Amino acid sequence: MHRTQFLVDTDVIINYLKGKENARDFLIDIIDERAVGFFSVITEAELVLATANEKHFKIFQEIKTEFIKEI
Repeated sequence: MHRTQFLVDTDVIINYLKGKENARDFLIDIIDERAVGFFSVITEAELVLATANEKHFKIFQEIKTEFIKEI
């Protein structure tokens, strides 16, 4: 089965952390394995800096570990 692949930008994760429904729906497609998500090391660095809030950092780490492949 072919799954669509996406390069996930920083904005998607930040919008998810802000509770934006479209970002949540997009990530749910990745979680439910309807799509494959990747992010770059640049995006990872931006998110580490953007998630100074400990709660947001933990959520980002969970997303990174569970759902998105690094390229």
